[in-house]
Amino acid sequence: MNKIYTLILLIFVSFGSYSQQNFYTPENLYSEIPDSVKNEIITLLNTLFEGIANENIPTNLLDNRDIDFNTNYFKSLGWITRPDTTSNYPHPQILNIYKLTASDDYNITLAYSKSQNDSVPPAIYGIYTFFATKNNGKFVFSTPLKHRTRSWKSKDIDEITFYYPDNLNMERASNFVQKNRAMASKFGLPIINYKVYVTNNYQESLNLLGVDYEYGNNGIINRGYIVNPNTLFVVRGNEDFSHDALHMYAYQIRDKRNVTAEEGLAYTWGDAYYTDINGYIPNQSDLILELRQYLKDHPSETLLDIFNSNPRFFSYSERISPKSTISGVICDEIERIKGTEGIIELLNCGQGDDNYFISIEKLIGINRDNFNEKVMPLIMHKEIY
Repeated sequence: MNKIYTLILLIFVSFGSYSQQNFYTPENLYSEIPDSVKNEIITLLNTLFEGIANENIPTNLLDNRDIDFNTNYFKSLGWITRPDTTSNYPHPQILNIYKLTASDDYNITLAYSKSQNDSVPPAIYGIYTFFATKNNGKFVFSTPLKHRTRSWKSKDIDEITFYYPDNLNMERASNFVQKNRAMASKFGLPIINYKVYVTNNYQESLNLLGVDYEYGNNGIINRGYIVNPNTLFVVRGNEDFSHDALHMYAYQIRDKRNVTAEEGLAYTWGDAYYTDINGYIPNQSDLILELRQYLKDHPSETLLDIFNSNPRFFSYSERISPKSTISGVICDEIERIKGTEGIIELLNCGQGDDNYFISIEKLIGINRDNFNEKVMPLIMHKEIY
């Protein structure tokens, strides 16, 4: 039988000793795990972190039941795997080890903090949970994702598996499936078989992965998350993650990313990514209607002004971009005239807006000088659906 252990690291206790594994262990840390098992887990986790920090991850220390997911997730851990070389650097501490269930499964908890002056409590930078599983006589590591979603439901719709706690919005899920197929077909690429976790917000997504707290992501809710090659955590409970799916396909057919071109295509082939407070992601028609109204209310501003300054006026979310909306309409015109070949050429135009304008002028004759004249009819006559 596999034995599962969970590890959580924290750093704000001052009594104890540093082991050679660089994880601080308080003297009064109580655990039902035998010292030999505890020390083995800590030693192997340190070995894993050293490998990640040196960009030579020891995959033999990862749970091979989902090796691609685990490899990419642990590679993404970044700063928490680096050695604590200075007193000013956040240090890791063993926080707690406890029995996970009535079986021999255990949670092991780690975290990071940094000392401040005597009158201020230590700053907590992150609390992280990992699973250590006894597999064929050795410990391997993974995230708590499967454990924390063990009561969730799942549904396969063609190439995509959705995991959700209560209800699945079939319309949104089906829209994503259709867009995913269309993107692959247009680019001539294999369809990506996604695993989609329908989480309520970004904090919940991080928590499922074992990021119980992280200073740099504190309080953010309107964001999704991707663990390559095919695991997605949606934006604010919306099953349609087609915006970032476009980026994953585009990555396979372009070199250096032109943000304006690729974001525009993601807005029109996918969606605007960010939701309103009810979890609705506006489509291109929604955004064009509000863009038209903004132009009517601000007659002194030209389309090029809006494209350059990118003011945030959409009612759905202040993070939705007018520039990307306009670029999406230009992408539609390129696709209409030049087909997918024109889209691929645009995506490969090189970085920066100067290269973007060189490309769209070559493809459909739009430049900065005639931008308002050429693009305004595309905005005003765009079919609304």
